[in-house]
Amino acid sequence: LFRSPENEAKSFVQNLELTFCPSTVFIVEGALSYCVPFLRHRFPQAKLVTIRLFNEFRDYDKDWDKVFYFSSSQFFDEQLFSYFGEEELLKSAFFTWKPVELNFPQIVQEVFECIKKAVSKSRDVLYTRSYFAGCGFTNSINNICLLKSSSIINKIEKDILICASGPSLKESVEYIKKYRESFFIIAVSSAVSVLEYY
Repeated sequence: LFRSPENEAKSFVQNLELTFCPSTVFIVEGALSYCVPFLRHRFPQAKLVTIRLFNEFRDYDKDWDKVFYFSSSQFFDEQLFSYFGEEELLKSAFFTWKPVELNFPQIVQEVFECIKKAVSKSRDVLYTRSYFAGCGFTNSINNICLLKSSSIINKIEKDILICASGPSLKESVEYIKKYRESFFIIAVSSAVSVLEYY
């Protein structure tokens, strides 16, 4: 029995189970983008993102708000985290276009392992931030009161990476080493020993 791709896409979107209203909807390999108009109708405020597994559908990238090309490098989770940040990832929903899931289960599993890492890191960063927020504010006030002299930092032409101790620092070391020349590092005292060691 033949069903049109549009009807398949409409059924796919209607059957997505969600208990919240996501700000971003990810579809792993959106292929020919048949589901996009139905996603836009169901989630009018959400950004639509596809994670491409193949280059063959590049002509349809324009239908999405953002497109990522997956490579099984260990840094794909960092790409997601770097682009969206912890708050956005935790308000996102992730799905796979069904024909892709059925025909390429191994690579889909790899993608979702990366997504899981990025979401776990987001959760940890938000937890750390909320836990230390009160302490940090108090410390800032105390440090300003104790300040005896200050310096003006010269203008920096590179992106700045600020490193603090926390669960994500060790996981990020290889990424930091690989792209070391792309940014200027500022580290809080508790992160210095980790960076020096690696």
